[in-house]
Amino acid sequence: ILGRPNAGKSSLINHLLGFDLGIVTHKAQTTRNHYHCCMNIDDTEIVFVDTPGIHFSNQEMNKRMNEEAFRGAKGADLNLYLVDLSAPVMEEVQKFRDSLKDRLGKTWIVFTKSDLVEKEPSEEMKEAIQKVFPEVEKFFTISTKSGENIHLLTGDICDEATPGRHLY
Repeated sequence: ILGRPNAGKSSLINHLLGFDLGIVTHKAQTTRNHYHCCMNIDDTEIVFVDTPGIHFSNQEMNKRMNEEAFRGAKGADLNLYLVDLSAPVMEEVQKFRDSLKDRLGKTWIVFTKSDLVEKEPSEEMKEAIQKVFPEVEKFFTISTKSGENIHLLTGDICDEATPGRHLY
């Protein structure tokens, strides 16, 4: 799970797990290391990696936090890139894409905080994002506050999961 600080990464983890594992606060840079957490839906085991927020600055601490976030994403079967709908979306996506050292592979964009905005992302916006970020395969719009559409995200994650033995 990747995204800017306060995009809702830890909030999503907490909502999915059903308890507060990740720290949720308005203060940026609260998550400083990536960590794994696991949930089961029926016979499907899903291991999430919560990562620090991606910063677009050249300060040394921010560079190290970005390295930690990308280290957490390495080897993932699927990357969920969380984008806060209450912030300028296209600017963020472009900066995020520019900050990638190599391609992430399969990526889904999860628009968060839909409870704070009046409109869903338009098809034109999604098409523009795919031009900038061709790895993006799917889009979801969710709210961890209301639980809106999270079932659609988890359903597609389960459908995408590769068969195998449980790790945890």
